[in-house]
Amino acid sequence: MMVDNMQNGFSGKMIGLLVVLVLAGCSPREETIDETFVLGDLALERQQKAGFTPPATLEELEKLVAGKGGWVEQPLRDGEALVYEYLNGKPAPTSVAEALKMVNDTDEANEKIMHTLGRLPDGGVLPPDGKYAEVDYDAEFSRHTFADANSFNPLLGSSVADFEVAGMMGISLFGFTYDTFEPYAGKDTNRSWHSSADHLIDKIVLRDDLTWSDGKPVTAYDVEFSYQVIMSSKVPVPAMRSGTDLLLGVKAYDEHTVVFFHEKAMPINIFNMQFSIIPKHIYGESIRRDPTLTRSPTHAKLEREPVVAGSYVVEKRVRDSEIVMKRRDGYSHFEGKQVRTLPFFKTVRFRISPEPATAFMKMKKGDVEVMQLTPELWTTQTNDPSYTENNTKVRSEEWTYFAFWWNLQLPMFQDKNTRLALSLAFDHQEMLQTYRRGLDSPCLGLFASSSPWFPKDAGIEPLKRDVEQAKKLLAEAGWQDSDNDGILDKMVNGQKLDFKFTILTTNKPDRVEMCNLLRTNLREVGIEVTVQPLEFNVYMQNMHEKKYQASFGGWGAGADPYTAWNVWGSGEARNYISYSNPEVDQLFREGEVEFDRAKRIAIYQKIHQLIYEDVPCTWLFNQNGYYGYNKKIRGLGFYPRGPLYGCAWKAAMTP
Repeated sequence: MMVDNMQNGFSGKMIGLLVVLVLAGCSPREETIDETFVLGDLALERQQKAGFTPPATLEELEKLVAGKGGWVEQPLRDGEALVYEYLNGKPAPTSVAEALKMVNDTDEANEKIMHTLGRLPDGGVLPPDGKYAEVDYDAEFSRHTFADANSFNPLLGSSVADFEVAGMMGISLFGFTYDTFEPYAGKDTNRSWHSSADHLIDKIVLRDDLTWSDGKPVTAYDVEFSYQVIMSSKVPVPAMRSGTDLLLGVKAYDEHTVVFFHEKAMPINIFNMQFSIIPKHIYGESIRRDPTLTRSPTHAKLEREPVVAGSYVVEKRVRDSEIVMKRRDGYSHFEGKQVRTLPFFKTVRFRISPEPATAFMKMKKGDVEVMQLTPELWTTQTNDPSYTENNTKVRSEEWTYFAFWWNLQLPMFQDKNTRLALSLAFDHQEMLQTYRRGLDSPCLGLFASSSPWFPKDAGIEPLKRDVEQAKKLLAEAGWQDSDNDGILDKMVNGQKLDFKFTILTTNKPDRVEMCNLLRTNLREVGIEVTVQPLEFNVYMQNMHEKKYQASFGGWGAGADPYTAWNVWGSGEARNYISYSNPEVDQLFREGEVEFDRAKRIAIYQKIHQLIYEDVPCTWLFNQNGYYGYNKKIRGLGFYPRGPLYGCAWKAAMTP
C-alpha cells in the first residue's frame, strides 16, 4: 500500500501503502517489431463502444464546445505560492534558535518545532537572481527510504520508492490545495485550463518552456502519446490505467493544446486526467518492439538513463544501497532565463535501508538527514544528547490506516460474525500502548475521524477486546473443536475445515510483532495463525495475485474520497480482499457524479458506515507521521497525506 502525492507529480489514483504490480526481472532481448501490438487499442475499443470520435481539428472542437454552452475558465494557480501560504501563513511560534534548542517531549514543543523550522524562506518574493540568500543551493539532501525503486519509468511504478523518485523526475499538470484538496492547474506547467460547461471536455494549454532532459520540448503530443501507451492492452500498467481508462480520449491539437474527453460529467474527472507523461520521441518506436517497456536493450538503457521532464535526473544508482538525483538546470531555466523556481538542493541522495534501526544509526552519524521514525525510536532513542545534538523530530497527523486483511474469497472469512469475532479476540489496547507506544489513535474505518468524510453521528466507537463474546460468535457461526485438538473446525461443503491460516506481512520488525500478537490472541479462542514475513516486493506480488489468506498492511488517503473506490469497489484493481457490497458500489457511483460538496460528503459518510458495519477486516490504528531530521533542514512540512519533502531546504548558516 502506498501514499500518493499529486503535488509532487504522483498519480492521484496511486493511493495507500499497498501497490499493484511487481515487475518481473527480465534479461534484455533482441529488439524486433511486435506485429500484434496496437497503440491505444483499449482507447479505440472504448470510443467505438461509446460511438465517439474526437473532433478532428481545433476549429471543430470550438464549435462543439460552443454548442455545449462554451468554455468555463478553471483555476490556474502557483503551487509555490500555495505551499508558502500553507507553511508560512501564520507567524512562527518561536525563533529558529530556540526551536533548535528544544527537545520534542511535549505537544507544545512539537508544535513550536514543526511550525518554526517547517517554513519556506521568509519574504515570499524570489530575489532578482532567482535565489534566496538563506538557502544553501549547493547542498545535498540525504533521505532514507525503506526500499529500492523497481523502475524509473513513471508508468511502471509499483512502490513508494518508485513514486518518490518519479515525483522528482516528472512534471504534473494538476495539483490540489493542502487544506481543502481543491484541484487546480499548475502555473509551472500550464498557461490555461478550461472545461466545457457540461463538464465533459477539459482543455489544457501547456507552457512553451518545458523541456525533456535531452533538450527536446515537452509537447501536448507527449501527453496524448502517454495516454495511448497506458491504454494499450499489451503494456503492463494496471495501476496507471485505473481511472485513466474512464476517459473517452485524449487528443493533442497542436504543440501546446491537449484536450481530455470524458464519458460522464463527474467531479472526479480530474483524477482520470492525472497520469504520468513519457516522451513520445523516445518511446514512440521502441514500444512497438517491447510493449513491456522493460525487456529490450533500449528500455534497459532507459532504466539506467531515463529521459525526464522534471527538476532532477538520475546521476548514480547502486542497487539496494542508494540513488543519487542531480538538479537539472533545464527545468528551472529556458534559453538562458530562469522560468521556474530553482530546486533547493543540488543533489538528493536516497539511502536505502529496510531496517529502521540501521537507518537511525546512519542518521546519528549524519549520513541520513531525514527519516520516518518508528514509535519505538520516537519514544526511546530520540531524546538523548547523542541524537538531539544534531537532530530534531516532529510528529503530525496523517490519514493512513492499518488493518488485518482477510481474503474474503476463503470460506473461513466469509461470515461477518466470524470476522467480528477475530476483531474482538484481538487485544487492541496492547497494540496501541505497547507496539504503537500510545502515539496513534484507533482506526474507526477507511476515513480518518478528523476528515470530513467520517460519519461523526454514526456512533462508531473503538473496538475493545472481548474474548468471551468472540467465542460466542464463533460458536454461533458453527466453529467448534470437534476432534479435541485445540483448533476450531467446521464442515464446509462436506469437508472438515480447520481454522488455521497464514498472515503475510513485510519484514519490518514492528509489523511482525503485531502479527505475532494476533497469533497469540487468536490461539486463546482456538484459531491457529502462522506469521510469514516477506520482502516487500514479494509481499506485494502475493497481494496483487491474491495468493494469500490474511495480511497486515495499510492504505493512505487520496486527495478525494472517491479514490477509495479502487480499494472497496467490487472487482476493482486494488480490492485485494475481494470485498463486495452492492449498496456501497451504488453509493460510489452516486458520489462520482455529485457536484454538491455537502451531498458528496453525506454519500461518503454512508459508504464509510456501511463498510465498517460489514467488518471486512480488523481495523487497527491510524498511523500518524513521525519524522526525524537534521537541524540544518528547514521547510519540511506536513499535511494529512504525508510529508512535503519537496519544500525542504538547507540553511546556509545554522543559528
